[in-house]
Amino acid sequence: MKKFLIYATALFAAVSFGACSDNGHENETDLSQLYGTWQQTRTYGYELEDGQKSDQWDEVVDEESLFTFNEGGTATARGEGWSIDIRYTQSGNRLQMTCTTDDDETFDCTWTIEELTETRMKATQYTKETYEGSVCEEFDTMLFERVK
Repeated sequence: MKKFLIYATALFAAVSFGACSDNGHENETDLSQLYGTWQQTRTYGYELEDGQKSDQWDEVVDEESLFTFNEGGTATARGEGWSIDIRYTQSGNRLQMTCTTDDDETFDCTWTIEELTETRMKATQYTKETYEGSVCEEFDTMLFERVK
């Protein structure tokens, strides 16, 4: 589960920011502030297994956990001993992501950007997976600071 949490956290980095127009239709938002490299500084959230809370965390991230976002819907996430290639599509302030780990494992998740400035990003990731007959849902909020 710890390995999955690291991978899921890395995916969270691929985030966008959106807004709604006055008529209620979602508009694609300029993602230029997203492009660049971000260091994850904190993660907090919880996990449900078959609807019951099975884990909770609130941690300062003190190891290298870098996310680089590029134009065109690609990103990478890397840290000590792991890396993830990310492909994403944007709808409003949400990203649908498909992630491939350095072990060729693939998983999907949804990211919601809650805050995006030139120096700070806050995003929440939702992941749902069935594992050994149990349904696991994870809600993870991550904070990032721009590196470059």
